[in-house]
Amino acid sequence: MERENHLVYQAKSFYNAYIALEQIGRQAEDDLLLYIPTIVNGAFSCELTLKAILAKNKIKYDNEHNLLSLFELLPDSFRNELLGHLIQKAPEYKEPKKFVEELILISNAFVDWRYAFEDKTVPAFDTRFLSAFANAAIWTMFSHYNVSLERCDDTEKTDDEIEEMFRENRERCKRINIEKFRKKKK
Repeated sequence: MERENHLVYQAKSFYNAYIALEQIGRQAEDDLLLYIPTIVNGAFSCELTLKAILAKNKIKYDNEHNLLSLFELLPDSFRNELLGHLIQKAPEYKEPKKFVEELILISNAFVDWRYAFEDKTVPAFDTRFLSAFANAAIWTMFSHYNVSLERCDDTEKTDDEIEEMFRENRERCKRINIEKFRKKKK
């Protein structure tokens, strides 16, 4: 699966996880139990969705993770389409100042909320905005791109071949992680 399609698929996957967590959280007795995982998945789904649109449009985003920065990189037509979907779902963000303010507040939510346990100040933002933004972004992406899982090669692999690929992957990843660990220890 080409990189851009993989991004579309991952964006779709994390958006689905976000929606599932939102639904479970609403039904849970202790709705705070899933609050942070819901925010983290929602913010990450937004990041992946914006990156998928950028990648499909051959726009480089380097190692950018900030949602405002990624949004600013979108072609005008995609930015306007996303805004249109968002305002349709949540008209209270029609005022540009209010939209930008909330986008700034969620821009680093994936990192901020993922490490909330480290006594960091995490931004208080309207979770309705995160929900509306994630929904608008995914709608925008799906109005242009969709990916279904398809076999990417014609040859079936035996169980032994799959096991060997799995072992090779594990060994390669162990080497990479040990190297990263050693570099940090220096």
